[in-house]
Amino acid sequence: MINALVGDLAKTAKQNKQSRSDDRYPLETKVILGKREGPDQFVPLYESWGEDISNQGVGLLMTKPLEKSRRLYIVLRIPKQGKLFAHILVRRCDKLTADMYRIGATFEFEDKESSASWVQ
Repeated sequence: MINALVGDLAKTAKQNKQSRSDDRYPLETKVILGKREGPDQFVPLYESWGEDISNQGVGLLMTKPLEKSRRLYIVLRIPKQGKLFAHILVRRCDKLTADMYRIGATFEFEDKESSASWVQ
């Protein structure tokens, strides 16, 4: 029974790895989610834990669910560079426990001119 469970988990992990076109790296930091008001105003709405990141998206852990297709901004602290604001699109929200959710979001890129002022 344990062998079957481990085999199923390994098969799922292999399929997930094959379906990803980008490597993921541990993020392991607090991430603030919010909305943008005006050209340079960020309004925080939620705190989350950044689990992993890739060139295409970010994995978050939250105590509140987020609706699929919701668009938000996130703030990440980058050592030696300050804060980075990025626009994300929620692709999935999986309930892990009674009060814990795994959020998968992809980055949505804006033109360079409008996003340049968002690196502080």
